[in-house]
Amino acid sequence: MRIIHKVGVYLVMLVVAVFVAAIYGVIQGQFSYTLSTEYFSQYRFKQLNILWAYDYPRLGVALVGAVTSWWVGAVLSIVVGLFGFMFSSPSLMAKYLTRTLCLVIGVVFSASVLGLGYGYYSIDHEAVVQIMPWMYPGVSDPIQFMRVGFMYNGSFIGGFLGLIFGVLYIIYSKFRYNNPLQPIAKSAVAD
Repeated sequence: MRIIHKVGVYLVMLVVAVFVAAIYGVIQGQFSYTLSTEYFSQYRFKQLNILWAYDYPRLGVALVGAVTSWWVGAVLSIVVGLFGFMFSSPSLMAKYLTRTLCLVIGVVFSASVLGLGYGYYSIDHEAVVQIMPWMYPGVSDPIQFMRVGFMYNGSFIGGFLGLIFGVLYIIYSKFRYNNPLQPIAKSAVAD
């Protein structure tokens, strides 16, 4: 009977992770649209063939964010969730998978901020001159366009790192839960 409950936890966490990833993508998209509208008008809307988004750009950005992010949550949850089956009870599985989801969100967010920071540090007029032959046509502010691209690259690198850290955290938590540290005896402290 526990295995059925664990499968239920696994599936619920999968849905939650997909939803959280989609919401994260929507929020990140809105922020990045503020930095570079052209990243969407000259690249993402065309890439995903969302022609109506030119009339309703913020709604289009939200759709792009959700569509380009939900699957990352699915992949991460599928892999990390399998490691959750190591725990003896469904409640422990849910507890540690929830903590792992929070860890992964933190890693993805941190990598995204680092990517954007690196973009601001490294992309200037001189760097853009070298990149212009490969730039999308019609981009009038290639510096901001590239910086937002760095932020998105950071997010995907963060997703990969989040997967690794998430699996390691689940394994660590399993062994830590089974072998808690023994408290130091009072007599040993007094010596």
